Amino acid sequence: MATSPKTAMQRETDYSSQSSTDYVRAENLRTPEEIAAKIVRLAEHTDAGTVQVNFNRGAMPQEMFVEQIRRFGRDVLPILQAHQITHVPGADHVSHRVPA
Repeated sequence: MATSPKTAMQRETDYSSQSSTDYVRAENLRTPEEIAAKIVRLAEHTDAGTVQVNFNRGAMPQEMFVEQIRRFGRDVLPILQAHQITHVPGADHVSHRVPA
């Protein structure tokens, strides 16, 4: 992949490094289903009742960053919203009896 003049200038001035553009590497690309599955797997593994997603722009160009947020909302979020929770953390230890 060719380096843009802006990226080359950022690297020359130590503003960014090769790792600053890791987002364009093929091994970092995932399908919406893979992303949603990873979020669900991590949430279930940690018994998280809530998941907060944080987007890190890094050295990513603004237009690309905004498009990634849009794609997440369009392609990944509906999968997460459709996920059926089958285990509630801590619910195994709660009595469901109504006090007399």
